[in-house]
Amino acid sequence: MKVTNRKEHRLNFTKKMSEYEKVLKQLGSYGPLHYFGKYQFRVFIIVSLFETPAAWAMLLPILINAKPTWTCYDDSVNATSNMTHNYTMNACTADNKMCSTIKFSEDFTSIISEWHLICDNEGIPSTITTIQMVGVFLGACITGQLADKFGRKKPLYLEYLLLLILFFCSAFAQSWQTFTVLRFFIGGLVGGVLVTNFVLPLEYVIPSWRVFCGCVGFWAVGLMLLAPLGYFIRDWRTLTMVTSLLGLPMLLSWRLVPESPRWLLSKGRYEEAKQIILTMAAYNKVDNPDLTQLQLSMSIAKEMKKILILVNDVIIAISRFAS
Repeated sequence: MKVTNRKEHRLNFTKKMSEYEKVLKQLGSYGPLHYFGKYQFRVFIIVSLFETPAAWAMLLPILINAKPTWTCYDDSVNATSNMTHNYTMNACTADNKMCSTIKFSEDFTSIISEWHLICDNEGIPSTITTIQMVGVFLGACITGQLADKFGRKKPLYLEYLLLLILFFCSAFAQSWQTFTVLRFFIGGLVGGVLVTNFVLPLEYVIPSWRVFCGCVGFWAVGLMLLAPLGYFIRDWRTLTMVTSLLGLPMLLSWRLVPESPRWLLSKGRYEEAKQIILTMAAYNKVDNPDLTQLQLSMSIAKEMKKILILVNDVIIAISRFAS
């Protein structure tokens, strides 16, 4: 019976999505962007722009993990003598003695100069990046489940807001251990944002446009903008604060991006999906699409669900009586 239920569910879902894609074709334009209306294009651009601040959050370690030159001083020379202190550039010892003083170049600052992550500690920056990528993996996995349960829009904006907050807070980390923990959660939130950011625009377009929407994004734009930002802002804490604050305007797009109609239909929320579809038609200046078949498929799905629940209840009752 469970296998039959799953088959019925898949058939009903496929029917609903097939009717939804027919509606999307009616909402699109018939000019150069065939079946790709202005409303769909607006959603695609706005949601894709989330990739730019996400790229800053993910790729900032390229700059803030940079290793400046340093000088290793040997202060063990007798202070009363006229001899100058021995020193060695970019070395961990001076005259085969451990450095008593290390002075970093002042061309720029990084987490390496902040917490002296050189010599015995030189592997720590790479470890931080690895931990961040573990966070990306876990965040993507968890957000996929959240997006299926709560929708695409809410997880996207909530995780993006948390990302900006933790990204900004990382500029005030007082130890590399605290910084590592923050980078782990930043990685997790970036992974989550990228999952919902990828899926949401695809659910507004027909299959023939999904390859385009899936391949074109603004991640590379974020990478290109990060280079000049890093060139002009040489302090790693300031750079972190600036890049996090530059992502705030994206939160203003909340009212411009509705929930995915495809997800709403999959959850049986026909009226909400209908309102979004009618808004898309008005924005694209096309006639309201024929929703008869879509509504019919939703009604059939609801009736099938009631029947399956009733059958399951009967089976459970018989099983209890037999036992």
